[in-house]
Amino acid sequence: GDNSFPRKLVTLKISLAAAASITKGQWVAIDTSITDDGVGSGCKITTASGELTFGVANETVTNSASTTQVLPVQIQTAGRFVGASVDKDVSIAAGDGLDGRGDADGRAGKHAESDAFGACGVALTAPATDETATVMIIDKGYY
Repeated sequence: GDNSFPRKLVTLKISLAAAASITKGQWVAIDTSITDDGVGSGCKITTASGELTFGVANETVTNSASTTQVLPVQIQTAGRFVGASVDKDVSIAAGDGLDGRGDADGRAGKHAESDAFGACGVALTAPATDETATVMIIDKGYY
């Protein structure tokens, strides 16, 4: 990482349906239903509610089993991340706050001050046509 942008990584658990994946760059939220190692040891791909969004998947994990599995996944919880999933269909520019409420699961959207949940990141670049951007993940202090 860059000396001025330290990264913070944690390995958590995620529940994935058969043949489902979490893709590197997708935003995640705390999943309180996974309690194998205590409440807060699990994460899930963010949804439109955007609540409890705190980081970005640092790897792609696929459930190759025929049933739902709880699998480990590395999450970046702070620092600069290149290739985060960010909604390009709204006007997001470098410096804009981001929250977990993008136009698709796992994608960040533009943060509005009226949103109930705080920003989870800041865009360092505008989103590219593939809906990825370089972002600064805000350390929420959960991990």
